[in-house]
Amino acid sequence: MNVLDIFIIIPIVFGIWRGFKKGLIIELFTFLALFVGLYAGIHFSDGVASFLKDQFSWDSEYLPTIAFTITFLLVGAMVYFAGVAIEKAVKAVHLSTPNRIFGALLGGVKMLLFVGTGLILLESYDEKSDIISEESKEGSLLFLPVENTAALLIPSLKESTIFLKNALKDKELLDRLTKKNDE
Repeated sequence: MNVLDIFIIIPIVFGIWRGFKKGLIIELFTFLALFVGLYAGIHFSDGVASFLKDQFSWDSEYLPTIAFTITFLLVGAMVYFAGVAIEKAVKAVHLSTPNRIFGALLGGVKMLLFVGTGLILLESYDEKSDIISEESKEGSLLFLPVENTAALLIPSLKESTIFLKNALKDKELLDRLTKKNDE
């Protein structure tokens, strides 16, 4: 376990604690916000990129990543605030222990997906491994499993230009790690 693993596990533990504190209802809507935001980011970020390019004359190699991030955050925020409104309407029902336990479970899974998606986005910005070195990735116990879990649970990430941009590099890293583990 290295420093990168600690940076990965801290948000996941925080998500479990926060899920326990907030309960299932609000965690369910924040989880829904994550998925709807990711779906919108993957499927509609091309339109946002085109809009940004036309309206603001932005022409950058990072435009697809910026458009994805903007779309993800805006749509996710809308779904989250809808959940907050519904949670206030349901607040009359007192939350029980199972609600908090399931909230903790859902909070952990949600944060796992958020961190995994964040790692994919970070790699799209960090093509030369200036932020996270290849040695840190190779020495990490959690980097590939968390990143691959996000890609597995959200299959449309594989269709994203952000994911495709790093697919070859990830395959090479995976091949190196598998060879290292086989020895």
